[in-house]
This record gives sequence, C-alpha cells and structure tokens, in this order.
Amino acid sequence: MNERWGPFFPKFKGQAPSVQVTMVDIMAFQYVLILSLQIKNRIREALLRGLSDPNRKIRSSCVSDP
Repeated sequence: MNERWGPFFPKFKGQAPSVQVTMVDIMAFQYVLILSLQIKNRIREALLRGLSDPNRKIRSSCVSDP
C-alpha cells in the first residue's frame, strides 16, 4: 500500500474532501453539547445528593462489614 487515506499524509493521492458546514449542522452540534452538559449536571447533582445524605445510606453501603 503506497497511498494513504487522508490528505494530511505525504503520499495521499487525490483531493481533500470539501467540508461544508450548514446551519443545521451547527444547531445539531449545539443541541448535543447542551444535552451532554445537562446529563453531566444531573449525574453530578445525584452524586452530591447521595454523598450528603444525612442517613448515610449510600456511603454506609459502600463499606464492607468486618
């Protein structure tokens, strides 16, 4: 194999593919980014709520009995 599959390789044959970014692509990316941040925040809140549990139900379940 003498040719490479990407234009950033020295022995690449052909032309680099054109990149066209549409407004729909940008909006889809923003939606995914916002959604992932919301999921991370929900996980963080659940973890902090569990760690601050006054009854220590979550923390005490992680400790093994002797």
